[in-house]
Amino acid sequence: IENQVVDRTKIMGRWNGWVPKEGELVPEVIESVLLRALGVEPEADPALESLSAAREKLKLAVKKPVLCAGCGHRPSYFAIRKALPDAVIASDIGCYSLSIQQQAVDTIVCMGASITVASGLCCAWRSEGAEPKRPIFATLGDSTFFHNGMTGLATAVYNRHPFVLAIMDNRITAMTGGQDHPGTGDKPRRNETGTSVDLEGAVRGCGVKYVKVLEAYDVEGNLETIREAWAYAKEQSEPAVLVFRHPCVTMLKAKPEKRPVTVDAQKCVGCRICQDRFGCPGLAWDAENRKAFVDARFCVDCGVCVSACPRGAILRIGEVR
Repeated sequence: IENQVVDRTKIMGRWNGWVPKEGELVPEVIESVLLRALGVEPEADPALESLSAAREKLKLAVKKPVLCAGCGHRPSYFAIRKALPDAVIASDIGCYSLSIQQQAVDTIVCMGASITVASGLCCAWRSEGAEPKRPIFATLGDSTFFHNGMTGLATAVYNRHPFVLAIMDNRITAMTGGQDHPGTGDKPRRNETGTSVDLEGAVRGCGVKYVKVLEAYDVEGNLETIREAWAYAKEQSEPAVLVFRHPCVTMLKAKPEKRPVTVDAQKCVGCRICQDRFGCPGLAWDAENRKAFVDARFCVDCGVCVSACPRGAILRIGEVR
C-alpha cells in the first residue's frame, strides 16, 4: 500500500521506520508501534521481565528449529548442496524451510515463491544478456505445489526459464499437522475416500519434459541426477523437475527398516559438516573433545547420516573397524 501513496510522510509503516522491516508482526511489536504512534510511554510487563530473568538465571540454550530426525528433506537439500555447492536455492514456506539451518536455503518468501523467485533470477541474468552464471534451484513441497506452484511452473515453462524445481514430496502436509492434499488421495481424518492427483502427471501437464523421481534417502545415488537435471535445464533453456520422495517420518504407518549407526571417534576430525550442513538431531556434538556422536534419545536409525561425513567416520553398526 505504501508504494501507491505519493506522500509517504502521512504513512507510518516500514518505509519510514515506524514498523520494523525484519521479523514478524507479533503482538508485542504491534503494541510498541501503536504506543509510539499515540505518544504513550510503554509500561514494563512483569510477566516478560520475570521470563527474561528466569531465562538468564537458568542459562537456557537457544534451540533452533530443525527438521525431524529421519526427515527426507534433510538428505535432499544436502545432496543438492553437495552436487552443486554454488547453487542458488530459492525456497518457500513449509517444513523444508527449516533447511536454512543446513545453509541450504537462500530465499524464503511465501508458498509458491520459490518458483517465481527462480524465474526472477533467470530474468535478471537475461537482462544482462547472459545465461545464469550459477545453478538455480527452486524447492517446495508436494502440498505447496498443489496449493500454489503449478501456475508459476507453467509460466516458467512458457517463458523458458532454465532452473531446476525440486519437489520435496513427503506425501502429506506435515508442517501444519498432517493434513491431506490432492496428491494424497484418501482423507483419513474424515474417514473418506478421495481421488489422488498424480504429481508427476501434474508436472508434465504444466509442460515440463524432464521429470525424474528420486528416493530422498539415497544421497550418493542422487548426486549425478541433480547435476544432469541442471545441465538439461541450462542447455535446453527450460525448467527441469526432480521429485525427492520419502514419506514423512511422523506419519509412517509401518515401522521402517532399522539402520543403526555409530561415530568412529578415531576417524572423526571435528570438521562439523555433519552438524552444520546435515544437522540431524540424532547427531550431537562433544564440544570438549570436538567429536560428533550419536544421541540415542533422538536418533531414529534411518542410517542416512552415513553420507554426511566426508571422512567416513559415521558407520553402520557392524562396519566399525
